[in-house]
Amino acid sequence: MWRSLAVVSLLACAADADPKPGSCEATAKAMKKATKLVAWKPPADCTAKGGARAPAMLSKEADARVHLECKDANAKVGVDFAKRQLIVTSRSASPAGVGFDVYDDGKQVTFVSRQRMPCKNDPQPMPGPSQTLLYEAAAGARSFADSSCNVETKCP
Repeated sequence: MWRSLAVVSLLACAADADPKPGSCEATAKAMKKATKLVAWKPPADCTAKGGARAPAMLSKEADARVHLECKDANAKVGVDFAKRQLIVTSRSASPAGVGFDVYDDGKQVTFVSRQRMPCKNDPQPMPGPSQTLLYEAAAGARSFADSSCNVETKCP
């Protein structure tokens, strides 16, 4: 019986252990009071326009339309801009990039670049093509920040 209690105690301690500094788990824990945003999907037959751009808040239909290419010129964006807004940015990823997490704490939007550690014979790091990303958030002013984290890597 004591052996079982010891195992349960050890497992409980391991679950409460702090994640490795710099890991994406540590970043997520640090952002626990923020909302993790999911990518916004444009209406059918619309795509985000490419091109380099700094992060911006889009609080009007007309502002959002500038960043979309739609087959139907009259297509509505589908966001209630009285309560919500879109965040637009462009990002490029290195060969070690595995995506982005975006957190909003109501005052600041933080773009977190998820990176894996390089493996032997990986290509040299260099920026990849840039892509336009759109996220939906509650209305209100925000500042922007960039961060990065490391994803656990298992090399072949």
